[in-house]
Amino acid sequence: MNNGKPSIYFSPTMKSPAGSALFAKLDEPDVFKGGEPTWKITVVFDPNDNEYVSMLADLDKFAAAFSKECGRPVDPKSVLRSDKNTGQPCITFKSKAKMGDDGKYMKLQVVDAAKEATTEPWNGDKVRVAFKFGGWTSPFGAGIKPYLSAVQVIERRPKGASGFNAVNVFDEAPAVETPF
Repeated sequence: MNNGKPSIYFSPTMKSPAGSALFAKLDEPDVFKGGEPTWKITVVFDPNDNEYVSMLADLDKFAAAFSKECGRPVDPKSVLRSDKNTGQPCITFKSKAKMGDDGKYMKLQVVDAAKEATTEPWNGDKVRVAFKFGGWTSPFGAGIKPYLSAVQVIERRPKGASGFNAVNVFDEAPAVETPF
């Protein structure tokens, strides 16, 4: 037990199954509502993918080992949620953005399929992430967080693949007097 002080317990670094990227913040850290600067990405998985099923088994094993270590029940599925658009399972991976000696944030590694440096993925790009499960305890409970280490962009979604082109809206609109 930890005498009421927060503690953390990590898994070895793992590689996620391929999934669809959502809301990546890897070029500049996310500072939502003034919070701590954070690197993050949400990945939507295919629940029928064998690698996803294997990752869930690893999550269950980690939760059981951590629960035994901390002496508290831990829900392994607490890191999962359902994507609002597809209903498929997704995980948001995060890591605190650390400041380098030069006063700039040290970026996480983002590579392409050939393991060459690339820019952050766009929504819908096929990605894998390197991560660790971290178990935490505090006086208020215990749980698991997925900590982001690196991202691999396996396949880029073609630009404009959503089928919506905002510029076309102006072509189809009736002529009106512009108010500005």
